[in-house]
Amino acid sequence: MRTLFLLLIVPLVGPLAAFDLARYPESSDLVLAALPADVQPIRSVRVKSPTDGLLTLDLPPAGSRLAEGTVWGEFDPERLKLEGEAVALARALLEEKEQPRLALDLARTAGELAERRAELERQAGMLERIAADPALAELYANETLGTAGTDEVTAVAKRLRAQLALVDEVLRFSGTERERELELRALDLKIRAQELDFQRRLGEFRLAMPFAGELTLIPPPPADGRPLRVPLGADLALLRDFSVIEARVPLRRAEWRLLEPAALVLRHARFGRAGLQAVYDRQLTQDVAGREELVYVFRFPEEQRAFARPLAGGQVVMDLVLRLGQPARIVPKIDLLLAAPAVFRDAGWDAGVDSLAPGARILAMGETHVAVVSKNQ
Repeated sequence: MRTLFLLLIVPLVGPLAAFDLARYPESSDLVLAALPADVQPIRSVRVKSPTDGLLTLDLPPAGSRLAEGTVWGEFDPERLKLEGEAVALARALLEEKEQPRLALDLARTAGELAERRAELERQAGMLERIAADPALAELYANETLGTAGTDEVTAVAKRLRAQLALVDEVLRFSGTERERELELRALDLKIRAQELDFQRRLGEFRLAMPFAGELTLIPPPPADGRPLRVPLGADLALLRDFSVIEARVPLRRAEWRLLEPAALVLRHARFGRAGLQAVYDRQLTQDVAGREELVYVFRFPEEQRAFARPLAGGQVVMDLVLRLGQPARIVPKIDLLLAAPAVFRDAGWDAGVDSLAPGARILAMGETHVAVVSKNQ
């Protein structure tokens, strides 16, 4: 680095030597940089134990792909079975016993209220007739109320009329279809609450695949197939969907964000003759240390999935490659700088390339190389 700095500050003396672009390889791709890529299956979930206890396992052969909803483990399956039967029985009793009996109970209640109303009407009418005769009212009050006078009898008759009005208010609702509808709804809500609680328990204690994929048990399973004792919060399994494998790279260089995303690929040269390659799929932002960071997501094609799978679950250094759209000479930046340090220092990259190879231009720039096309291209 110190040598390069000294070269850059040496003034240019005399004409520039001829720079032969033809001696550099021609390619339609330019490696922009080697970046750490986070390679992951399209979906990955780590399952933790929702409780402590004995877990009954139903594990498939290693590497098997399980359908969504497949149950692979249960806590206390016998108890869950009994709870399920109890909830089903409560629903059956509601539909076959409680609902038919409800109509009878409501009719009986309405009949009793009607009888009560008739009795109140009879008593109120009698007292009103007694109150109309002062002598009779005084006699009645002395014998039954322990007081004397028409006012007391009249007051009792008014209280009975008030009770009668309340009974009439209840009778307007009692025995109606609306009452039956609301009572049935109350019974149904009670059973639904039990069903929802049971479903919640099933979701917690019956472990099922949330998506189609593969299961890897984290603790070693018992050799004899017995239930596995696990503590609350322990890591149980890793569920992964390898139908798609993605690689994510943060794009921190602002100038790369101006490039057409579809022209970018991620490449790893160690797998197969053509190398392992992922194509651009989408971009997203993620929070890193309180700062939003732009991330490009690439997908490996189906035919390369088997090569990409060993990389899943960690970071791998891969080349971010730009497809140029036309052939260009791929020239190391250091060669250009050493050929004309003062020109590049004072005039920049475009002018420097033009001074070394008149008419040539830079098509794209990476961290270590540039793509240069001659005037005839």
